[in-house]
Amino acid sequence: MAVKDPKIGIGATSELSLRVSVATLARITFPHPEQGIPMLALEHKASLISAAGQKQVLTKAQPFGGAIRIL
Repeated sequence: MAVKDPKIGIGATSELSLRVSVATLARITFPHPEQGIPMLALEHKASLISAAGQKQVLTKAQPFGGAIRIL
């Protein structure tokens, strides 16, 4: 397969439409700094989808699956 556009982009193109994602499910809780109640760390993800000349952005929150730094 020859890629016509040498620039690297984000999202699916007519030449490249495979998306691979790896995640681990982890439940990370931490105490609220002021109230002390348990809170759950969430990861926010966004995907750009282009279909039939229309662009759509999908967003979702899910349990965080990587390293975090809580300040």
